[in-house]
Amino acid sequence: MPDLFGDAKDAHDAVVEAYRAEFSRAEETWRAIETKAQGTVAVAGIFAGFALNFAKDLPTSATAPARWLTVSAVSVLALSIGCAAGSLMVRSLDDPPSGGFHEELRDALWDQPSYARWEYVAPLRRNVILAWQQANASRGTANARKARLVRVSQGFLLSAIVVAAVLAVYVTFVPQKAPAVPPSNGPVRYEVH
Repeated sequence: MPDLFGDAKDAHDAVVEAYRAEFSRAEETWRAIETKAQGTVAVAGIFAGFALNFAKDLPTSATAPARWLTVSAVSVLALSIGCAAGSLMVRSLDDPPSGGFHEELRDALWDQPSYARWEYVAPLRRNVILAWQQANASRGTANARKARLVRVSQGFLLSAIVVAAVLAVYVTFVPQKAPAVPPSNGPVRYEVH
């Protein structure tokens, strides 16, 4: 009788170990993307707070470009926060086969009559490999989606910083409109005729 658990088992174990290593790398990538997304939300939130405070303190006599730049900065920061938060909400994933999965397979194997057990070994090994493939594919797809959202979010954040810098230069060097009410030289006197 051929050695059913010899070379085939070693090859199966090597394949499963390769999938485990790939899943481990994908987990590290997942955590790195999560960290970037959280940092982007924090930085964009701080800038949004400053931009809203600046908008609140913007005089009513400010020129139209100053107002448009302020609204643009706040809007782009909101988009940045939205994309980064969207990245943090990507959660739908397939799990890799756990130890319980392997125990269920072993129990299912041993429940078979001894002459039929060997028929199930190859399909069960294939199922384990397919479960690892599915888990790694799911993680890869989710990582790509999260990375794309974080990249867009960071692009919006960079755009908002550029708009805020242009706004700061504009407000500093371009004189704003004069107040709508002329300054008074004392009490106003009305003459009655």
